[in-house]
Amino acid sequence: MSTFGVNVFGCLVVGAALGYLWGRQAPVARAGVFGLACGFTTFGLYAFHAVTHRGAWNSVVYLLATPVVALVAMAVGAAITKPGSTR
Repeated sequence: MSTFGVNVFGCLVVGAALGYLWGRQAPVARAGVFGLACGFTTFGLYAFHAVTHRGAWNSVVYLLATPVVALVAMAVGAAITKPGSTR
């Protein structure tokens, strides 16, 4: 569960940063966000946990739930911080 939480939280942070940087010319900031977040989240450990869970169903649920929940977290983070559109 700790690896799951770290991966989801890392995706939330990436989404929030990308939402904040939306429409801005900030390639260094984007690179920094991805570098920090990718160092923080742990795909290798995710894969290790997936094959060492007790029971095949736990592994399948973990393998499928992590990317789905992480993508939702990233979208939520971006939606929260993305500047509102002006008309």
